[in-house]
Amino acid sequence: MVIDSLNSLASRAPHSLAAFLSGVLAPHASLVAAYHTDVPVALPRTWNEYEPHPFAVLCHLATAVLRLTGLRQELARKAARDRSLAEPEWGLKEGREGVLVGLRGGEGESGGGGGDGAAATVVLEMELRRRSGRTTSEKFTLKTASARGATGEVRLLSDHPAFAAASASTAAA
Repeated sequence: MVIDSLNSLASRAPHSLAAFLSGVLAPHASLVAAYHTDVPVALPRTWNEYEPHPFAVLCHLATAVLRLTGLRQELARKAARDRSLAEPEWGLKEGREGVLVGLRGGEGESGGGGGDGAAATVVLEMELRRRSGRTTSEKFTLKTASARGATGEVRLLSDHPAFAAASASTAAA
């Protein structure tokens, strides 16, 4: 079963979100659902502030979580970590209103694919949870195909030239 967005369910009936998802699951069924963190969830007035947020409930129930960010954003976070600064925030977490820029929207994005037909690179953070409770996580880069008929490229984030060069220079120092 595929659900394209859980945001409306989380806004309208956050109390029954866990019950609904548990009722849908069966031993012979799989559920793939998307939750858009850039879309604000308007909780009802009856929502208790001490209850967990619907996103926290979904993360707790999930056995696999894929988070998608832009390469430009990941590079900015890495640069901030390298200089021991606070990591920057984007979108709703930034706390200001404005225009959200997509993967192909920025001028001169490093690795973002600024023009038509150019390949865009995104960062996929994968988190898998085993039955024992152990978590395995890894970050990958996904470069989308630049032309029709071409295939994309997936590799570890640590193998990306922007990240590999920095780790090699810190190891040499």
